[in-house]
Amino acid sequence: MTKTAQILARRIKELRGQKGLTQKDLARILGITVVHMGNVEIGKRSLSDKMRERLAEFFDIPLASLYDDGNYFDAEFAIKADRSLTPEEKKHLLEELKKIKEGKNLGSDFPPPFEPPTF
Repeated sequence: MTKTAQILARRIKELRGQKGLTQKDLARILGITVVHMGNVEIGKRSLSDKMRERLAEFFDIPLASLYDDGNYFDAEFAIKADRSLTPEEKKHLLEELKKIKEGKNLGSDFPPPFEPPTF
């Protein structure tokens, strides 16, 4: 199971618990079987893009936050999965993300990278 699948599984279970819903309740809301829902929560099955969007809408959260567990955030995956972005916006964000990962100078809209003082 990938790290992204693990996070999605954990987040769904967490969000479902916060609302006091059972797997059966959430499965009914999404229009899937309880078995499928259970398999999603253990990372054996996935949800379609449409199902993930429906899930984010139901919990009233941004789609990308389904992949953020507070410890690990897959920004590249979140950008690619966000259907509200145009292909051009996705391309631009992925290019900027690549610069960040490589530690390169970002555009003037971004502050310079933090450099700790030397002693």
